[in-house]
Amino acid sequence: MMKKGIVWLQGLERIKKLLEALEDPQDDYPVVHVAGTNGKGSTCAFLSSVLSSVPCDNYSGSDSSDNLYQDEEIVESLMAAATGSTSFTASLGSEITREEASSFENSPTFRPKETDDFSSAWQAPTTNENTFATEQGSGATLKVGTFTSPYLLEPRDSIRINNQPVSSDMYNTIRREIEATCHQVFGDPGFNPDMSPWPSSFELMTATALLLFSRVSIDVAVVEVGLGGTLDATNVFSAPVLCVFTAISEDHTEYLGKTIKDIASHKAGILKRGASVVIGIQSRPEVTGIFTDRANKVEAGPVYAVSSPSRPIPTRRGWASVNLPVRKGLPAETISFPLTLNGPFQLENSALAVTALSVLKDCGGIFEKITNEAIVQGMGRARWPGRAEWLTVPVRPVPITLLVDGAHNMDGSRALRQYISEIKKDMTEAGTPIEKVVWVCGASQNKDLKRMMSEMVGLSDTVFCVPFPQPIGMPWVHCWKPEEIEELLKKGFPLVERHVSKSATDALEQISMKFASAEWDARSTLVIVAGSLYLMAVLYRTYNLLSR
Repeated sequence: MMKKGIVWLQGLERIKKLLEALEDPQDDYPVVHVAGTNGKGSTCAFLSSVLSSVPCDNYSGSDSSDNLYQDEEIVESLMAAATGSTSFTASLGSEITREEASSFENSPTFRPKETDDFSSAWQAPTTNENTFATEQGSGATLKVGTFTSPYLLEPRDSIRINNQPVSSDMYNTIRREIEATCHQVFGDPGFNPDMSPWPSSFELMTATALLLFSRVSIDVAVVEVGLGGTLDATNVFSAPVLCVFTAISEDHTEYLGKTIKDIASHKAGILKRGASVVIGIQSRPEVTGIFTDRANKVEAGPVYAVSSPSRPIPTRRGWASVNLPVRKGLPAETISFPLTLNGPFQLENSALAVTALSVLKDCGGIFEKITNEAIVQGMGRARWPGRAEWLTVPVRPVPITLLVDGAHNMDGSRALRQYISEIKKDMTEAGTPIEKVVWVCGASQNKDLKRMMSEMVGLSDTVFCVPFPQPIGMPWVHCWKPEEIEELLKKGFPLVERHVSKSATDALEQISMKFASAEWDARSTLVIVAGSLYLMAVLYRTYNLLSR
């Protein structure tokens, strides 16, 4: 089977040829292009949430000619569901009533079967797409298309309109048109993926998103780079209005190069002439120089580098503030906003997003209406499942409140460890210290799991080693076998208590039984599921968490 990297190395010829046959839909709307290693998804979530709160005089969401939306097919917001608890103290300290326990036992998801069938995870209340503007606030707002990867439950949730995953009918309609065009342009795809002349699965997904955005007449697109930048399928925009760079670190080194300079140079490939540029906080100062040099070479627009993260406001719990850069002769400004996403790393991501929004406002046109009020409203609504998120999972015999995080590289693992240290400190100060940390871990085979474990797992922690199913449409993704993870821990972390489980569900049920028998104290035990976004998807799908 052809690996993603091999397809990626073939360049942009096929995706550009496909988009040309579709009359270049990517040129029909302004684009905010987001590249980086860690924090891309969260930054996109912040940007999309705020932009969909910006007033718009010529809102097109109620256009009755847009028949791709099916009233009974639009799902409830991916981001608004399953927000979980934002306070570990409150979550761990709250008792479950007999009635709540009974409701879990009588629930059809009480003892779920872990499966690739995600249909039940989308049983959300139906809503009309034409109500999006009203739900976003009073009056009409910008229609914002967002494309991120990888998907969480199924491919279509990578494509969202005003923070809502697109409907099955909409996705399938556009996808059929894409495939029909591929038949015309590239001929028969054949039976051997290694020899197929067709674009790769990610290229097809990218084309689907870009054409769909054009067909529903979005006002602006927020697009996350998939891998690298220069050769990524999303690098097809001739004139993005803004290019945003999150933190750069070592990841996908087999494709992007072994050094930070190599990796940053690939990321910088998305820069285009005239595009404004905002660079997030970097642990390696040379990264900012690489981006700046590239921006000057291609004659990009003004370049701004975020110098410090947002600061929590001590007198206003859940709020933060950031100093905006001096722009176009405007005085320095500080803006405060609610910060709904957990973890200290979100201080950097939120600073980058709010700075990017202020720069975007300077671009004029529809962006002039990006007000502080829209920023406050949008930041308060931002959701990004699977990233430092608290969930209560209805496992047997007692539900478990746990922390889930898709950390899958060194910087992500390090940031998660920092967040755990903060949790333990807060709990100790509250008089209810954490006595035990239990991990449910799984990872893709291409990840340096030993180094990740060295960042995340403490010497006295307990680890349940689990697999995850192969994601749909991603034949190149394979997980570490639980026995391999256990062997790695045995050799490198001999003091860690190790358990091999056949699934994440099995691991959580074992933990639940230990809580029920009082072998472990649930109130002083922190349970964490981490190592891969694909593992996070297992939880959301198995326990139907996104539709709660």
